[in-house]
Amino acid sequence: MRVAKKHLPPDLGSYNFFKESDPAQIKYEMLRDKMVSNKSVVQVCKDFNFTRKTFYDTLERFKQEGMVGLLDKTTGPQKRHKVDPELEKAIIRIKREHLSDHRFKVPQVFQTLKDEYVEKGLEVTISVKTVERVLIDHGLHEPRPKKNG
Repeated sequence: MRVAKKHLPPDLGSYNFFKESDPAQIKYEMLRDKMVSNKSVVQVCKDFNFTRKTFYDTLERFKQEGMVGLLDKTTGPQKRHKVDPELEKAIIRIKREHLSDHRFKVPQVFQTLKDEYVEKGLEVTISVKTVERVLIDHGLHEPRPKKNG
């Protein structure tokens, strides 16, 4: 029994060379299929289960960047932008002051930070999750295991 591939037309999915797990290869095959066949963009998109917008975006990136343009790009900020160095130092200091207290977890660090900033007349504009990320980055907290599902 043959399993249908998400973005592979049936004729390509039967070859072991083509991998559903390689988005760049699938996008390349989609563009190549359009260039070597008389199919319309609509038909190629239907065959590969992509939108027309994805097709045209992929084509434009391929024209500008070549094969590299077919690779998925990460989106969003690549570094933390809300945590200034002073805030980061305060988070680390608070956690280190309470290292021996195993009940002093991320929410307690966050609350202590908030309390200190309120006393100074300042506002904490970060979330508990950001505090957790800072502590993880500095080896002061183990990340929670991801849930399966």
